[in-house]
Amino acid sequence: MLKNGIPHATTLSRVFERLCPDSFQKVLLATASVLRSALDGKTILSIDGKALRHSFDKSLGQSHILIVSAYDSGSGITIGQVATACKTNEKTAIPKLLDLIDVSDAVVTSDAIGCQRDIVAQIVAQGGDYIISLKGNQSTLHDQVKEFFSEITMADLEKRPGSSVLYTTEKGHGRIEERAYAIVKDVAWINGRSKWANLNCIGMVISRRTIKGIISEERRYYITSIEPDVALF
Repeated sequence: MLKNGIPHATTLSRVFERLCPDSFQKVLLATASVLRSALDGKTILSIDGKALRHSFDKSLGQSHILIVSAYDSGSGITIGQVATACKTNEKTAIPKLLDLIDVSDAVVTSDAIGCQRDIVAQIVAQGGDYIISLKGNQSTLHDQVKEFFSEITMADLEKRPGSSVLYTTEKGHGRIEERAYAIVKDVAWINGRSKWANLNCIGMVISRRTIKGIISEERRYYITSIEPDVALF
């Protein structure tokens, strides 16, 4: 029981204003590390950037503030974040975020903006693994992986040594979501493979969505340092 009752919102604001952000973040990171150690299984850290709602100010010429965060899916906690001025700066914010967090024995995931050789090398140097989405920003690598998967069927991948396949189906609210996952260990043929630290497998996800009889399909491609464990992928 608080002697003088519950503090007013302005009192709490004054307290938070006086906190040292760096020191406070260190405490949060230490707490998250303890929670991680208590969990079973492989830690998945998802790195993503989101614009903060209502963070822009037209009168000051201030655009939305973008926060690049690392989310621990096991504990449900955001264990670190870095602010950046715009979407194009996300790839420079990711290395700063990695400096703040412990990725050892974890799998770090990111969309295509994190598909940079220096980011992949940093994850590996800090003792982690990665699963990174491929798109046009790495056009040569993307085209090689896309061409490989376009010339082989899922049935062939099921029989191929060093590859693994998994199928899932989700239904709800008049929607059917079917996914096919494939991961392949044979990557010796990739030109420039040595430039990507610990590049061990390539992956593909086929998503087929049916809504009111209308079918749409999307294919996404990935590079990863994990073993060909399709369940983890």
